[in-house]
Amino acid sequence: MRLDSTLRPIAAPQLRQPLTVDALTLRLQAAPKRRASQAWVEGISSGMNASSSVEQWPCDIHLPGKGSFARGESHARATLEAMVKAGKLPGAQYLAVTAGDTLLDLHVGHADVLTERKMERDTLQMSYSVTKVITAISVMQLVDQEKLALDCPLSDYYVDHPYGSALTLRMLLAHTGGVPNPMPLDWFALEGEQMERDERLHTILAASRLSHEPGTRHRYSNIGYWLLEKAIEAASDMDYASYVRERVFAAVSVPEQAATFELPARDLTAVGHSRRFTPMNVVLWAMTPSRYWAEPDGGWSRAARIQPHGRAYGGLFASAAALAPVLKDLMADTPRLISSRARDLMFSAQRTRNGKDTGETLGWVRGKLHGTPYFGKQGGGFGFHGNVRVYPTLGLATVFLANRTEISPAPIDARSDALDEEFVRGHSSAAANI
Repeated sequence: MRLDSTLRPIAAPQLRQPLTVDALTLRLQAAPKRRASQAWVEGISSGMNASSSVEQWPCDIHLPGKGSFARGESHARATLEAMVKAGKLPGAQYLAVTAGDTLLDLHVGHADVLTERKMERDTLQMSYSVTKVITAISVMQLVDQEKLALDCPLSDYYVDHPYGSALTLRMLLAHTGGVPNPMPLDWFALEGEQMERDERLHTILAASRLSHEPGTRHRYSNIGYWLLEKAIEAASDMDYASYVRERVFAAVSVPEQAATFELPARDLTAVGHSRRFTPMNVVLWAMTPSRYWAEPDGGWSRAARIQPHGRAYGGLFASAAALAPVLKDLMADTPRLISSRARDLMFSAQRTRNGKDTGETLGWVRGKLHGTPYFGKQGGGFGFHGNVRVYPTLGLATVFLANRTEISPAPIDARSDALDEEFVRGHSSAAANI
């Protein structure tokens, strides 16, 4: 497989389908506003397909103001401190924000239990699949610019893959393309080892085939987002990391050192930890290379300094404080990162070709906490886990990052639920009294 054919930039006029539904959608006049979150709530229950209709971002919402979140601030602080004190987490960061304000900015526990180095506000942690929302925003920026079209084949932008011409960018974002998802247990490079991003991707692709016909089923895939990395590079004529740095984080004034795809300096980065004597840790120890592990401390195993070969599916090192401005911008009346219409499209519920609701949007999952809908994205893996959520009917977003291994969404969501619940309940109670 030739490496010099990895990227094939395509100008918009050369695309096979220049007038896709997505390009037309973004040119439409804004639909009339509907009260509160009516349109989004309808979408979350019906799972409407974004290719046939674009759900509207909640508007005309009467928000009681910062005072209504006071109970949530004290509850989240006590809850996070209790998690660390009970030994459930070595350390963590948590932010709750609105479009114009930071309600709570917490950092507790240790970045490294062995040295007792504290978790600070600017300590970087591995974000894992939280990175996927940054990739989704990057794709939607290029859709805004008509450099990418969601319903065009991946092959219009990147040809070195074995999946055929039916696989589209929308399918990759929505995890409906049938791209496989092998366990990424050895997709890392140790500090000092040479990064072989393209070679590793080509090796993985050569050993894989589609699990089902594109568009017919939902199946999560990290490889799918690695392929989106290549589409972004082709459309922008920029390296993926440089694009995200310049067009996403810099656009919302996040300092360069606060979000990076390169392994940060040791004193700026948290150490990943795993509970030492647990079944999951025993399995991880058996399945991962020994060089991934560092000296343990008490009840904690510690991870060596590693970074993924692929970036768009889970390679971002960031602090919670670096992710918060992105969420603030998405909640703004007129976001800077993407157009309002592209935001609506990104947050549209997705269906498979046979009409089954996937429970996701383009890059985000859909959920509810105490009946309040949110868009979120969990991320977890060796040494770290985290979650981001946007509660559109509340005008609230939260970020949670912790330096403990989690590989399942359930415990990650449970921690976010526990941290967010009084923000949701408190706001609902205040709104009911208006």
